[in-house]
Amino acid sequence: MDFIAYIVISIFVFFIFIILISTFYIPFRNYLDKKRYIKENNNFSNKSYSKYENKKNKEKSYLFYFIPAIFLHVIILGYAFLFVEQPSKLKYVESKWAYPADRIKYKGYVKNGIKEHYWNFYNGNGTLGSRVYFLNGKRHGYVENYSDKGKLLSKGNYLHGEKHGKWEYYWSEGNLKSIGTYSQGFKVGVWVYKNLLGYRHEVIYETYGVYDNHLVEKEDIVVINVDNSDNIRILYDEAINFYQNKDFKTAFQFFLLLSNYDDKGAILYVERMYKEGIGVQKDPVQSRKWTERRKQL
Repeated sequence: MDFIAYIVISIFVFFIFIILISTFYIPFRNYLDKKRYIKENNNFSNKSYSKYENKKNKEKSYLFYFIPAIFLHVIILGYAFLFVEQPSKLKYVESKWAYPADRIKYKGYVKNGIKEHYWNFYNGNGTLGSRVYFLNGKRHGYVENYSDKGKLLSKGNYLHGEKHGKWEYYWSEGNLKSIGTYSQGFKVGVWVYKNLLGYRHEVIYETYGVYDNHLVEKEDIVVINVDNSDNIRILYDEAINFYQNKDFKTAFQFFLLLSNYDDKGAILYVERMYKEGIGVQKDPVQSRKWTERRKQL
């Protein structure tokens, strides 16, 4: 969960605590006070007890009842700040654009060389391109992608590294480009596509089986999937170079990473390498997964 989530939870817990005190604890305390008053005063009457209760309420405050709730509230917010926004057990990394040198390209956290927690990716002009959460090296949770002009390009959810659930894509002008549902990385059901003039057409996708996602994103190879970035092309050229120099294992790592960012050229290599066992253990199931995935692009 992120910092905002912890704030919401802490507020919710605080009000639940107040409701419980108001509904059960304070009436119960009043009941016990009344019993004690009756026991200590032989000449009991409702009128005399009302006077006693009014006097008692003036002398004491119920604020101390809420001290545990306030204390719990502070603990939750403190935990959120120390361990969510500033995870002390993770290594912080960042990279900057070559020009201008003061602009951050990306920043995030790693654990044992694997991406963890939130990563921010920035466009060349310094604006935020996307903020992605990584869980054990896999993209996980809600994400929005923005152009260098601040326009929303896409939004949706990841589930353990795969697009899952409803996704929306937009043209750079801000108009809807496509909308539909993913299931573990595959488009399923009805997808609506629109061109820049607003004309629409629909495509119905079949349901695919669930395939394992073998990708774990590491610190040493970072895909900067932001607007107007040539990072993916550069990484693809590096992968080709490794492949041509017969460093198939390294080439496969690059191609698999790029395939998870929907690069068609990389997917073709991953299909073949899984099928023939080049740089990776032969796996016809994974080869079929990427063949089917490529057909949807």
